[in-house]
Amino acid sequence: MLLSKILDPETIKQRPMNALFVAAFFVGFGFVTAFFIFPAEFSVSMISFSSLFMLPFVIKILETEEIGKKLKGLNIFQRHNQMMVFFIFIFFGMSVEYMLLFGFVHPAIGNVAFEQQLSLIFRSPAGYFSNEALFWEIVGNNLRIVLISTFLSLIYGVGALFVLNYNASIVGMIYGSSIRKVIWATYYPVFPNPLWYLPHIILEVLAYLIAAIAGGIMYKSIKLGERSYQSLFRDAGFLLIISVILIFVAGYVEVTVPFIPRR
Repeated sequence: MLLSKILDPETIKQRPMNALFVAAFFVGFGFVTAFFIFPAEFSVSMISFSSLFMLPFVIKILETEEIGKKLKGLNIFQRHNQMMVFFIFIFFGMSVEYMLLFGFVHPAIGNVAFEQQLSLIFRSPAGYFSNEALFWEIVGNNLRIVLISTFLSLIYGVGALFVLNYNASIVGMIYGSSIRKVIWATYYPVFPNPLWYLPHIILEVLAYLIAAIAGGIMYKSIKLGERSYQSLFRDAGFLLIISVILIFVAGYVEVTVPFIPRR
């Protein structure tokens, strides 16, 4: 069967880009499932279903690939490059699928499917460069997400998958708005130029990706046993520090760069 061949860990190891297509497939499947089962809670159920569908696949990859293998003379990014590349392709696959869904699906359906994401964008705090309380509120919220995701990854292996999926839906919606404008002639004032979102989106998504990788490394270290426990947890801790620093920088950019017009 073609799908089982694509989902095979050895195939993913040889062709990491396949993870992009797998993630896109599960997002599309989650969209259709949510539409028919929980249309009243479309936005949340779409993320939940697609995350659940991806969960066994991602866990299988983490358990079979030689992620975290200790290699002398290599830095932390080289030691865990397989996991990093895997999560990057997963995120981009989800983002591209959400972009196509938001762009090509009729706005009457798309607005319900992305209702929560749209409300978040409309409440964007960008431009409030003197609001220190808002900065700490954003940073505090994002830090909680990072720590909870890491903790869940430690237990389940891919606890950060839901967070990555949700952020991919926001990224896809922002850039899918350009497609929607062409296809459906629908324009949102909050989306004058999707490129304006890049500064804080890149930093925030990168922070969540690194946190997901850190959680995956912790999970893998427990699977490998005591010999690799300390060294891998040290790597995970270092990546978590980088993730936290990026959260602070992303929060600062979000409240200081006035690139989003207010409604």
